[in-house]
Amino acid sequence: MAAGNIVQAVTIKGSDYEAKNLMDLCNASFGCLKYDKNEKIVSSAIRTIAKILYCYYSADIPPNSKLASLREKMFKILECVITLFSDKIKVAIDLCQGHLVGLSWKSRSTLNKHAWGSCYSLSHIFKVVLAEKVSVLAVDRILQCVRSYRAINIKVCVSATMVLQTLPEHFWSTSSFIDIKCKGLLTCVCILSDIRPYQKLPNISFKDDVKVLFMKLLRISNLSDIKMLLLKDEFNNKHLQWCYLFLSQTDVNRSLLRIFALSLHECMLERDFDVSLLQMFKSRSIQKERNASKFCPNSEIVDDEL
Repeated sequence: MAAGNIVQAVTIKGSDYEAKNLMDLCNASFGCLKYDKNEKIVSSAIRTIAKILYCYYSADIPPNSKLASLREKMFKILECVITLFSDKIKVAIDLCQGHLVGLSWKSRSTLNKHAWGSCYSLSHIFKVVLAEKVSVLAVDRILQCVRSYRAINIKVCVSATMVLQTLPEHFWSTSSFIDIKCKGLLTCVCILSDIRPYQKLPNISFKDDVKVLFMKLLRISNLSDIKMLLLKDEFNNKHLQWCYLFLSQTDVNRSLLRIFALSLHECMLERDFDVSLLQMFKSRSIQKERNASKFCPNSEIVDDEL
């Protein structure tokens, strides 16, 4: 923990911080994270290594400095750290699903604490860098945490939601994240359509946080993304109806209704959706286009496509 506070207190800029000192701190923290059996030391290592990586990747490092020469080594450590954090998050999921039996309360508490710390640390790391190769699995498991909000440890769920909020929009649009983006949409729809009034939630802002994430993912979704969502086996008429109500009542881009209508039309042969829902999407889409045309006379409404 002291190492993390030292790094956080020091400005990392080329000559201001010796490369050897940084690597020594990084290697020592990584060793504690990976090999130490003391749960308090591991908890501190989770926080410390995240601070070191955040400071390094957020710093304005001169290209020809000694710190810049560490890029390759630091990236390898970054990938290993994200993988270790992902594994700790998976343990929390296994715990809430009942796959790990016979553990004492203290052991369960420790495992949840490490998962919570891993999520919190990833929320800082992902603000400045994303190693796509290993981050896909990490984000997938984080989505599972949020999806398990009824059973998983509250702090794990809240910190997992925080990670998803920190991911910039362009990360969701990278080729590696295409399927994860669809899982993110499905996760949001399943949660928001399931929450009932006065239901106990992980925290007071949980529903709004998931809604904000859903809106972010919708903004960067295209026809193929929505079609992929509709073709998910888990996605059913209940979810489709919720999407219709949400899009109709929320101030979203009117093109989203049209995208949903077109995607739904293409999926009707493969999925047994209620035909009346297709008609509802079509009608509402045309209505919104016509309302918009009153303010933009030059806009065109193509009813045939719908």
